Amino acid sequence: PACSPLQGQIVTKGAGREIDGITIYSLLDYGYGTAAGCLGIHCGHYLTPFIVGVHELPNLPDYLKNLTPEQAEENARIEAGQR
Repeated sequence: PACSPLQGQIVTKGAGREIDGITIYSLLDYGYGTAAGCLGIHCGHYLTPFIVGVHELPNLPDYLKNLTPEQAEENARIEAGQR
């Protein structure tokens, strides 16, 4: 659940900031480094490098563009129940 607000966003382990109109969120604001925080125990997410001005934001399909954290959490519960 701690990761759900950050899905599809650009994050950093340092301080959050905005560069060229792109918001970069700090993992520290979402419990990074704690068991229940972002990328904590049982989290299946992984980080990939992103450099503003070099990389492009992914072109997400419409059904993912406006996904709320609550919907992401519900999808995770459904997927976990299917295992």
